[in-house]
Amino acid sequence: MPLAEQFLAAYAARAPRKVRGFAPGAVLAIQGYDWPGNVRELRNAIERAVALGCGEQVHLADLPAAVQGPWRPFGPEQPDHGIASNGLALGREEGERKRLLETLQRHNNNRTTAAAELGISRVTLYKKMHQHGLL
Repeated sequence: MPLAEQFLAAYAARAPRKVRGFAPGAVLAIQGYDWPGNVRELRNAIERAVALGCGEQVHLADLPAAVQGPWRPFGPEQPDHGIASNGLALGREEGERKRLLETLQRHNNNRTTAAAELGISRVTLYKKMHQHGLL
């Protein structure tokens, strides 16, 4: 976790609120994730969590869905910023996943056509499919 803590310190220094550490659920998720994108993926996940989170700690719900792993949608700890933020983040993730599935089904899994309809590149479509466990 030293690298995650280093990234947290760097991004927290630029954040408009004080972020002092990781909640226990976030620590479990960070330690349990394989990090296929390596250091870059870890750095991006921490940056996102600091930017989008609330409170003084990075919580499980602040991390990307792929990192949340088996603790998703709610881990053993509840973030201090309440269920509304979890519901918003969870709703956005589920809505995006549903839209991807519907578009892929409509185009018989033709990823080029689906990406064009969604207004994203094929590479972005593949990344989102991987993020949502659709590959």
